[in-house]
This record gives sequence, C-alpha cells and structure tokens, in this order.
Amino acid sequence: MPVLRCHPDCHVRFDSIRPAGFRILAALDRIARHWIRDLWLTSGTDGTHSGPTDPHKTGEAYDVRSKDCASMEEKIKLVRLIVLELCEHPDEGVFVAGPTGFANVHFFAFVEAVGTGNEHIHVQRRKGLIYP
Repeated sequence: MPVLRCHPDCHVRFDSIRPAGFRILAALDRIARHWIRDLWLTSGTDGTHSGPTDPHKTGEAYDVRSKDCASMEEKIKLVRLIVLELCEHPDEGVFVAGPTGFANVHFFAFVEAVGTGNEHIHVQRRKGLIYP
C-alpha cells in the first residue's frame, strides 16, 4: 500500500507541526494512495532554509522527492494534484503560480531547483497567511 514516508538519507525532522502542516502531511498521504506509489519527504523542520520565519521552521512547509517522476510533465501534474487535495471546498479555485507551481487560497506548491541535484517539490502555507 503506497504511503507517505521519510527519505532515509535526509533525516527529516518534525520539531513543530502547525495546523497547516498537518493538512499538508494528510494531503500528501492521500495523494500517495491516489498516485499508487510512495511519496518521500526530504525536509520538514530540518535543513537550511530562508531564516527563522521560514514555514519549514514552523512546521508549515515540507519538501517531497521529485526524482521518482518520469518527466517534468509528471512532476507538474503531481504538484497540481497536491494543491487540489489541499483545497478547502470543491469549488475553490486552483491557479497557476509560475512555470512549475500551483496555488489555492491557503497553500502553494512548486518544483524547486529544477534540474539540479536538489530538485524537489516544495509545499507550504501561502506567505502572509495565518492558517486556519
């Protein structure tokens, strides 16, 4: 059965998880079952990010391995599915947010560091938003 897992090489930490983080983790687990393959977290509250207010540090952002996807098209499809799964209401809109990203009212996701050894899918609470 496909599930959400922590990548063994990444030492993923969960020092704090706020409500937005719980929503993201639950959505990723549901997507794994739909996608019919394990999804691997590569970062939680660990790692070097953009400072003390970075949503990773507050448990409101997670990184997911993207290298298991066969193509960029498949990665972008996965990003869109994640953002759709994070919608609060069936009629909530999802909009394009950059060449590899999507967003809804509360959440944002995109393929970060495309083509590098650090490529991954980043999912977070939208900046400037308090959730819920």
